[in-house]
Amino acid sequence: MSRARFILVFIAVLTAVSLFAAPRFGERPFIDIYQVPDAAIEMGHIRIKLSEKHSALAQAYLYEDGILPGFGIEALDALNHEYAVKRITPVFGDSKQNKKWGWRHVEWGLHLWFEIQYDSRRDIRDIVMSYRALDSDLQWAEPEYKKVHTGMLNQDSTDTEYHLNTEDEPTRWTPIDPRFPEQWHYHNTGQSGGLAGSDINLLEAWDIEKGHPDVVVAVIDQGIQPNHWDMSSNIWKNTAEIPGNGIDDDGNGYIDDYYGFNFYSNNGDIFGGDHGCHVAGTIAAMTNNTSGVAGIAGGSGSGNGVKLMSCLVFTGSIQGYAAGWDVAPIYAADNGAAISQNSWIYGTVNTYDQPVLDAIDYFNANGGGNVMTGGITIFSVGNSNGNGQWYPAYYSGAFSVAATNHNDQKANYSNFDTWVDISAPGGETNIQGNQGVLSCKKDSGYGFLEGTSMACPHVSGVAALVLSYARRNNINITASQLKDILRNTADELDTHNPSYTGKLGSGRVNAHRALMAANPANPGIKITNPGNHLVIHGSQTVNVVANAWANQGSVANVKIYLDNELKATLSSAPYTWAWNTSTSSTGYHTIKAVVTDTGNRQVSQKVHVTLIHPAYEGFESGNFSQNPWRNDSTVPWTVQPSQVFTGSFAAKSGRSSTNQTSVLSLPVLVSTAGEITFSLKNSTYRGANVSNWLRFYIDGFLMDEWSGDMGWTLKSYPVNAGEHVFTWTYANYTTGVLGSECAWLDHIGLPPLATYYAPAYNLRAKGHNGYVELTWKGSDFGNPTGYRILRNGSYLQTVSGRSYTDNTVANGTIYHYSIVALYGANQSLPTRTVAVKPTAGYTADIGTGVKITENIYSPIYTNVHSLHGQAVYTKAQLNAAGVYGPALIQALGFDIHQASPIPLPNFIVRMMHTTATNAQNWHGPQGLTTVYNNTSYLPLAGGWDLLPFSTPFLWDGVNNLVVDTAWSIIPFTHLAGALKATSVTQGFHYYVNPNNPEDATNIFQWGNTMAWRPNIRLVIGPEEEEEQGLDSPQVNVIKTASGVRITWDAVQGATSYLVYRSFDPYDGFEYFGTTSSLFINDNQTLDKAFYRVKAVQE
Repeated sequence: MSRARFILVFIAVLTAVSLFAAPRFGERPFIDIYQVPDAAIEMGHIRIKLSEKHSALAQAYLYEDGILPGFGIEALDALNHEYAVKRITPVFGDSKQNKKWGWRHVEWGLHLWFEIQYDSRRDIRDIVMSYRALDSDLQWAEPEYKKVHTGMLNQDSTDTEYHLNTEDEPTRWTPIDPRFPEQWHYHNTGQSGGLAGSDINLLEAWDIEKGHPDVVVAVIDQGIQPNHWDMSSNIWKNTAEIPGNGIDDDGNGYIDDYYGFNFYSNNGDIFGGDHGCHVAGTIAAMTNNTSGVAGIAGGSGSGNGVKLMSCLVFTGSIQGYAAGWDVAPIYAADNGAAISQNSWIYGTVNTYDQPVLDAIDYFNANGGGNVMTGGITIFSVGNSNGNGQWYPAYYSGAFSVAATNHNDQKANYSNFDTWVDISAPGGETNIQGNQGVLSCKKDSGYGFLEGTSMACPHVSGVAALVLSYARRNNINITASQLKDILRNTADELDTHNPSYTGKLGSGRVNAHRALMAANPANPGIKITNPGNHLVIHGSQTVNVVANAWANQGSVANVKIYLDNELKATLSSAPYTWAWNTSTSSTGYHTIKAVVTDTGNRQVSQKVHVTLIHPAYEGFESGNFSQNPWRNDSTVPWTVQPSQVFTGSFAAKSGRSSTNQTSVLSLPVLVSTAGEITFSLKNSTYRGANVSNWLRFYIDGFLMDEWSGDMGWTLKSYPVNAGEHVFTWTYANYTTGVLGSECAWLDHIGLPPLATYYAPAYNLRAKGHNGYVELTWKGSDFGNPTGYRILRNGSYLQTVSGRSYTDNTVANGTIYHYSIVALYGANQSLPTRTVAVKPTAGYTADIGTGVKITENIYSPIYTNVHSLHGQAVYTKAQLNAAGVYGPALIQALGFDIHQASPIPLPNFIVRMMHTTATNAQNWHGPQGLTTVYNNTSYLPLAGGWDLLPFSTPFLWDGVNNLVVDTAWSIIPFTHLAGALKATSVTQGFHYYVNPNNPEDATNIFQWGNTMAWRPNIRLVIGPEEEEEQGLDSPQVNVIKTASGVRITWDAVQGATSYLVYRSFDPYDGFEYFGTTSSLFINDNQTLDKAFYRVKAVQE
């Protein structure tokens, strides 16, 4: 056995007593590697840690281009040979090359860790166990486990901009960054449709601190673009290094590490990634610089924010092996970082690498720079929407961060558990892009992203603000104290997350309260009543009570504000103000208490409350009888007592099946402009590609929509005077049972109303041959006494029912109808006017050939026991005959030359659409519609024999038409019937069994084709004016992998939808398809297409 060559040189082993933090490692729970799946393991290499007895040997190793030729340990080198080890490298680098901190790396045992790459095909777990058996030479051996970042890059959107209303805080310092109003996660006024106040209270915090350049945050992530115009002045620079000279100028073991280090490529080249720039921008994008966005600790506009150290450990991939996860924290601590920011986790629960945990311990002990004793390591908890031990966030040395949305609810993707330390806004972009977190991206760009990756830098940014404040005010602070400050000042989340009580940490991070707690001299204040996010019923007096104290001197006064208006100045306890709520409007209100001590130090606290006044509709009747509700969808709403906002009852949507919608509408007549308010609760599935939605419309216009789990939330919308229809729809687009899958509605408030006489609705007119058929729906509320029918604006008739047939019409004339509901001497407004033209219809002949099919197989050929045949008639041929779709085919006839000698038993005609142009292959049976069925059909000779359809067939005008005929067994064959046909290649496909009686009706295989096709006559039914009283839904177009999906919301009363497509809307629209669903796919569309949808009620 040959031994690998190695070289030993004598070096002085450091024995000096360290004046710095002694090594102190956390727990290392056992991992059963045989229970870890292959997908979680980086194959082809393992990590080993030498025994302490080999410390001097390890310090003496000489490397060739960073590679160790061999260990010089007989048993270890022999095992390396057995497993074909091809490369040995030190995990934390050569400690001898780090002249500044190499001694400390040795003290921490980092020089004992090595990575071994091998060529063996043995199971990696067996290889690891073989190395662990060398327990006299090795402390440990393990695989390396895969890591993933915790941002969701596919949920990016930058389309929508929102403007922030800051009138309630006119004295707050507000940055001039143009996109700051969209950063709801900093200051949430509801601008993204969320709950006001569900933010990190950053405006209040900025009045105290905006960031100090002595604070360094290491971003262990993708790279940070050094010249990003919104971050460049806040990028950390190693001023002791001369960039680009290829020399380690400062002796820290890294060459050209001017902006940080690229651990993936092992050089100083830093290039920006979307994920890394987004994380960094949240922490310290330059604030108040008239460009882009604001960062939490980004300074005041002159590049005086905290500094961002770029530790590039992965590039563009979301998961997989990169490099430096374990080395980066060491580098960060050695180079002055106080905060280690990590938006990544292991890809599999219950896995970790010991070198990574060693590096976390090292940073916690040796980080902090010159602003804190020890460092703080902050990790995201992951995006699996589950619990469990997700490392490194689960590790005791990490400070872990879960994600919330703009309603202070757990983000739909965020992990959760009792070990989580804190939460922060991570956003949700799968509903609307602007509900994500807005920050920087590479190439000096910006965008919305979601993920615990986005939540984590909020906590790092707030931690940086606290350290900045402490640095500026010469306050000594430790990492342990900083963690306590962050935890103890968070806003509680349990109220909005009852299913996750105790599993989202101490609450959502609050920057303002954290800064207040950082100064031990500041006074304190806490509003004890009312509670934050409390719902208060109007017309009562609420005592606002604050508890205030001074830490130096005494309390001078306490001021109480309501929506930024001073209401009381109190100079002694109890600090109480009586709020007469009858003088305040329905909706959200902010109560603020400010304490001032005798040293003129001030601290404030705010709570947000919801004020509601008596409801116009609270469903307390236990049904929908109190108001003129329309509730006639396939899956109607109900009134139930189990989930209520106030009172004893609330409305609940129907639990619809896939692609169904539950619709509830309320028509009213508003006399004076005001607002509609209501409370909603939602429990719907929300996914990355498809979600279920609760939507609210006013007069058919979408005002808002919600998806996912949402507790009771008050909403309000302005309403002008006049007639309006308020509509709530719950739409289900998913398959299977995924949760409660419904929504609740309660406590509806309306502006002043006039007496409302509910009109008829969904008026439908159908034109027939010589008459018009009218049908409509009428309100069950108010009991109309009758209905007045208007034709062409003039009175026609009064009826008590909800239908009428007008026989006094002429074919070819257009008539206009509307209906007025009567209530004794009063009447409603008329329905929409519908137009209709009665007509007699027309016929069209397809095929002009004169071939006689005597003694040739045809649909009426009886010289066999049974026959099944098909023919295809193309769109072009139908168009040439004057038929354009959509066309309702009412009957079909054959041009009979010779009658069949006996009746054909169970003769059927079936039809379907096809893209095929001939009958070479069978079509069906799926998709075939039976339009004619006769138990005993005897064809009549002497011309066209028409077969009236029991079920008319709607030809779409786009596809070709299949005509399928068949009849069952006759006991004896006879002379055959014959009809006229046209010569067409592969025109008629047929199947017969000439030897045995066999019913061929449903045999769709075998057979032959003939070069002729039966001539047919089509009877096209009279044109019918479809329902014009139905709304035309708004169309949404979603890109898919194979084309586009066109979606729309349900229209009340609709049973199906006609879809039209155009590639040039100025050139008109063509019929595309019919569906009863709320979507249709177009996999053949060009790059640009336009769509319209028409609702139909059969």
